[in-house]
Amino acid sequence: MRHLRQYGYGDDFYQLLDRDETLNMLRANNTLGGLFDKRSAVLHPKKLCIGLAAVVRAQGTKIIENLDVLAYSAGQVETRHRTYKANIVLRTTEAFSVNFSQDKRTVIPLYSMMVATEPLTADVWSEIGLQGRPTFNDGRNMIIYGQRTADHRLAFGGRGAPYHFGSKISTTFDFNQNVAQRLRSTLIDLFPILERTEFTHHWGGPLAAPRDWTFNISYNPATGLGSAGGYVGDGVATSNLAGRTLADLVCNKSTEITRLPSVNHTSKKWELEPVRYAAVNSLTKLAMLADWREDKTGRPATLINGIINKISGG
Repeated sequence: MRHLRQYGYGDDFYQLLDRDETLNMLRANNTLGGLFDKRSAVLHPKKLCIGLAAVVRAQGTKIIENLDVLAYSAGQVETRHRTYKANIVLRTTEAFSVNFSQDKRTVIPLYSMMVATEPLTADVWSEIGLQGRPTFNDGRNMIIYGQRTADHRLAFGGRGAPYHFGSKISTTFDFNQNVAQRLRSTLIDLFPILERTEFTHHWGGPLAAPRDWTFNISYNPATGLGSAGGYVGDGVATSNLAGRTLADLVCNKSTEITRLPSVNHTSKKWELEPVRYAAVNSLTKLAMLADWREDKTGRPATLINGIINKISGG
């Protein structure tokens, strides 16, 4: 909270909640207090994407879909069927950037998984809270996040899926029953009333993580090449900022957002395999161990967290 205040975020942005105030919003087990982000909002990412596509199509822009890009360089994009020429080429492919030779170690694909319950009754929601549908997470090392959906399900996600050797991506990795079971168990620990609830959905996908966990926006007017990405799971909001920033950079506009630290930021490349594989999967195991230790002792797992920060560069 002190850091937020130092950056100029007052009570109109963030509010520190005591235990009773937090439980009034979210009745999770072992709640001690909370931090309420007053400016956050919930949206449907697919509807946002479809809506944006409709707007640009209405302006006369052609969108080419269902076509794998094999390679790109200044002035061209190569696909399986033909090579497209363009004065400006912007690579915004997130985790899938690892499929391009020049970006193979720029980011790694980390899988985030989700589960969702059946629609819950009003009685169950009265025990959980989330009136007004605020999203939530907590301070554990193994990231979790959840929300009440428009059709009254509880959607809940988190990390914990393994990193695959060589930054491999596959649709078969979008489902992991071991991770799904851990997510279900975690959610029931938070809200025991869900113990007999049916979980009807499970899915996941890769997000992009740079070596320093910092996203980047860049554009070189001399070559017409630009890129944006590395959002580490915060892409719905951050990609909006990145898109507006790239537009200003391409149009040679000097604006407040083109002067942000993320513009032309350079992250060092990820280590070569097998070091990368060992390090990334060790981070997952260490985060789980730190959470177990803190849960048992009620104290910060200082030593384990120090090792995590050393490996991750955090």
